Amino acid sequence: RQDINNAIQSVLVQYDLKDEDALKETLKKANYPYDDFIRSLEDETRVQLFAGALRNNVKVTNQDVENQFVRADLQHILIQVDPAAKDGEKSAQEKANQIYQKIKQGMDFNTAAKAYSDDSKTKENGGHLGWISGGHSVPEFETVAFSLEKGEISRPIRTPFGIHIIKMVNKQYENRPISINYESEKQKLLATRQNQAVESYLHRLISQHKLKITNPNLQAYYAKINGETDQAISAYHTQSSLNTYDPAPHYLLFKLYKKIGDPEKAYQELQKAVLKGQLVKEREIPMAHVEMGKIYAQRGAVASRNEEYDAALASAQGQLILLKQLENVFKELGDSKRSNEAGGQAARLEAAIRANQTAQQQNQPSGVGAQPQNQAPASGLKLH
Repeated sequence: RQDINNAIQSVLVQYDLKDEDALKETLKKANYPYDDFIRSLEDETRVQLFAGALRNNVKVTNQDVENQFVRADLQHILIQVDPAAKDGEKSAQEKANQIYQKIKQGMDFNTAAKAYSDDSKTKENGGHLGWISGGHSVPEFETVAFSLEKGEISRPIRTPFGIHIIKMVNKQYENRPISINYESEKQKLLATRQNQAVESYLHRLISQHKLKITNPNLQAYYAKINGETDQAISAYHTQSSLNTYDPAPHYLLFKLYKKIGDPEKAYQELQKAVLKGQLVKEREIPMAHVEMGKIYAQRGAVASRNEEYDAALASAQGQLILLKQLENVFKELGDSKRSNEAGGQAARLEAAIRANQTAQQQNQPSGVGAQPQNQAPASGLKLH
């Protein structure tokens, strides 16, 4: 309940509303039932808390830092877990154990991979994954794989993708500094691993259950993560037809077309995303402006690039998460002025949220506990 209250206070600050009565009035004008808004806010807050718990469970060691400077030539045998089978997990583990024993008894790894691996992309070449650098695979896989010595084979291990048997073909250290500040490097690696933890959880959850998805908003995402590009494109077009003024399907199509190497269609969809965002300001996507600005920069159109970057900042006003995202994006682009502006807006917004929380606590009757600090605003009004 305190988390929900904190999220409501963030929305009040975000939209410059005096109190919950003003929020209710605003929602009423938008024909958005207050109960629906609260349910949406509760769902969003649960997601934030659960994702936070996943991130907080991530630990990074000195060996993980060392692995960043390692390149490993690997082979693997993948046994997928059948989500539809009652004993799918147990059956897959037993199969992997049997294959492992055959290899230990002398069966050639290449032969075993061709005969038993469920990885269709690598099984025909003996399960060869090629050279992999540290930080480019899920932690469960990397921790075991990079601990192996040349020629060594791991016991079966579980990752979000299934059960693996891994062979270290060769290992090299590259660009390792003479001295390493482990604490500093661990903090950098921690952020990456925390994001991977959430993604790995979702992938494992989906892989363990046979899903039938009818919601077009989810069909596209599910098709995309399963590499079904044509189905994903079709689902995004369905989203667009059902939500005529929503720029999000066009922005997601832009990213998909860009990924598969179709720059012309990617640009067309990005144009639509920017245009619809301008027509419906509350749905505007700051990153669409950033991506358009990058295109103008490549064409040497500096004035147009600046207009898009400024539009990105303007559309992110009052959105703490988006402002922090833009701060990092502009920093990566070498635009210190806009990075500082986004960071400054984010800092002021956080200060306003804390001040509002303090004022609310002072007005609460005795016995009410203190609210958590630094909660990112959750908004059922404007979600990207």
